[in-house]
Amino acid sequence: VSVNGQHLSERERIVLSHLIQGLTQVEISREMGISVNGVKKHLSNIYTKLGARNRADAIYIATSNSLIQ
Repeated sequence: VSVNGQHLSERERIVLSHLIQGLTQVEISREMGISVNGVKKHLSNIYTKLGARNRADAIYIATSNSLIQ
């Protein structure tokens, strides 16, 4: 999946999908079996690649552009 020329990795798409479902960082880390810091790193990358300022902005951009099926 590519936005603004930036490619989202498989893990980033999974994190984004969980974000859209309303999961917290702790819930995402448990679901994916990674640390909360790992989730934060993925979120930082997602926000940068999407040009998002925050969680709500990332969700809006992802849903508006049909990034997550």
